[in-house]
Amino acid sequence: MERKLPRITIEMFQPTGRSTAADRRITGLLGRAYGREGLSFFNVTRQGLEPHAQLSTATDRYFYGFIRRAYGLPENMDPQDFYLRQQRHAAEVIDSVLGRALPAYRHELGLKNEVSLYSESPADLLRLLAYPDDGINPTLKFELQRHILLSHISASFNSRTLNGRLRTELSRVQMLLNGELYGGRIGDGEDFDVYALHEDGTNSAVQVLVTARQYAREQAREICGALPEGCHLKRHPFSLRRIGETDSLVYTNPRKKSDAASILKALAKAVDNGGVIDPLSYVQDSLGIMFVAMGGGNERKELVQRVTTVLQSHPSGVEEIMEDHHVDRGRGQSEASSFTRLQLKLRDISVPLELIFYTCLGYLNSEYEVGTRDSGTGIYPGRAHDLYELRRSLPVLQVLFPPEIYQVDTRAAVLDRMVTVAEELREKHRIV
Repeated sequence: MERKLPRITIEMFQPTGRSTAADRRITGLLGRAYGREGLSFFNVTRQGLEPHAQLSTATDRYFYGFIRRAYGLPENMDPQDFYLRQQRHAAEVIDSVLGRALPAYRHELGLKNEVSLYSESPADLLRLLAYPDDGINPTLKFELQRHILLSHISASFNSRTLNGRLRTELSRVQMLLNGELYGGRIGDGEDFDVYALHEDGTNSAVQVLVTARQYAREQAREICGALPEGCHLKRHPFSLRRIGETDSLVYTNPRKKSDAASILKALAKAVDNGGVIDPLSYVQDSLGIMFVAMGGGNERKELVQRVTTVLQSHPSGVEEIMEDHHVDRGRGQSEASSFTRLQLKLRDISVPLELIFYTCLGYLNSEYEVGTRDSGTGIYPGRAHDLYELRRSLPVLQVLFPPEIYQVDTRAAVLDRMVTVAEELREKHRIV
């Protein structure tokens, strides 16, 4: 890669009132990306004139050369395809936030056509930026600024794994586990129902009553007996794998953090850490596998040991296996979550693979526990991932949808959304 790009900060997203340093960062980023050709194109357009086609072509050519150098694109990768991918990811960030946190405000906060209908020509984006303030809608002007910044954050993520080796190594880990850990044929799974007792208010899973096959829903009371007061029964369907020839069962599923989720996580971390967005340091859990040992804590420990032994005893791209159980506000799990985490350091790849191990109760609470709503803040503190994501989005929404541009109280909207999500989680899979 060429010398460092200007670091993107939270302040650079502000539509007004930015510091001189933030303005210089924006100018520096655009200058590096578009070069002298882009500056000439910008100035001609700013004067209300139509740039010559050759100048537009030269601007595009310079920009594509810039992203090849800046993000270390391999020779077989088309920089135009890379550019379009980052445009798509930037748009998906907004769509993801609206779908998860603000579904009632898609009309008010959705992208304007000029941004959502992005072009394969970088010069077209520069043309829109060149309009003077009295010639462009202020919301569109902000969305263009936001779109460019999100695109470059996305490019930083994507440049880490351009050759696809991270996914290839995870596939090899999966094949190794197929041969050395799981019983039965490759890909075999057995359908089981897990009947679990949940508290009515918090929706916390407090006891796994039965793990069995093909019990009819109407048999649940007979299977589980009388329910304690203040509790309800949920039936959770799982497809489980056996560990070798034993009776131990495990639920396993790939963990792939979407590009939109990675960008949102980086923004949330930056809000908490001085405002500088550092994608490479803030997001290290983009790809991995989750394991749920259907027994208790001892069974989970045994599973962790067996997986570690398999990986250490067979040649692979895994150089080191590190335990990492730290959880903070930038992690994908709530602070209260209980799990075991292994990070697999790979040869010549900066991003580790991540293996997460839960007990059955721990996993159910990471999906369903809503907690008791704080009467002062209106926030649900439970371990459910959907609620955790809503909590983490609160400061980020002020960055993506500043109140001086959008007349929406995003905090109040998210708190309302939490109430809906909490109720949905209480009802999900409930049978008694």
